[in-house]
Amino acid sequence: MNKDNIKAPCSILEDKQLKLFDFFEEFSEYESYGEKLSNGCLNSDDNLIRLTKHGNFYFKYKYAFCPDCYSSNVVKNGNYVRKLYFLNVGEQKCIIQKYKCKKCGKIFYTDIKSIVDENCNITKPVIEYINEIYSVSGNSIYKIQYMLKRFFNVDISHQSIESCIISDENDDIADVAAKLPSSAADGYGKPFFDVFKEAEFDFYKIDKGMFAPAEVVINDLTTGKIYKEGYVNVDLLKKSFGVDN
Repeated sequence: MNKDNIKAPCSILEDKQLKLFDFFEEFSEYESYGEKLSNGCLNSDDNLIRLTKHGNFYFKYKYAFCPDCYSSNVVKNGNYVRKLYFLNVGEQKCIIQKYKCKKCGKIFYTDIKSIVDENCNITKPVIEYINEIYSVSGNSIYKIQYMLKRFFNVDISHQSIESCIISDENDDIADVAAKLPSSAADGYGKPFFDVFKEAEFDFYKIDKGMFAPAEVVINDLTTGKIYKEGYVNVDLLKKSFGVDN
């Protein structure tokens, strides 16, 4: 019998928890506040459990249920591997649990969108840090790259950092575009006379958004992405001018 001491791979696991993991996974599913804080995962889904075994992160549901029929009669059905970047950890091999619903046959995976976007390998806390340093301190991309590697053990390319910054700026463009057309105004959908009457015939009390264009198109020259919001409401125009169909 091997009497060598086996040390747990992280500070939150006692040695006995690691040894009993193969029999009872629940022994290693508890994370302290400090551990979540150090990895930047405080905002992870409460139903998402992160286990640690043999140096790998293992994600599964605390309570698994089918996203189609909502049945809890599900079984584990393999897994898949992703390599993700975490604060203070760096590149980490992650094993994502897959499930199968015994009621409807649906196959689904553990949802980790609260930690990382679907087509990205850089976790959200890392992206938030990049954009915070970029917007507040105005550091160059190469300086941010150095700081990530030096202080947080995150070694990613300057192209990846640039993509994170552009992605965050695109989110702002999408929010602005959604608020620009007249359909975003509070009084939208009513004939102008009714809106004018509700404002007690005071032109300056009317929501300024009512005078915005019906349709707005923004072309982001940085990424080539086009944002289109709003539409021409023909029925509302006819109603406003008293035109019958």
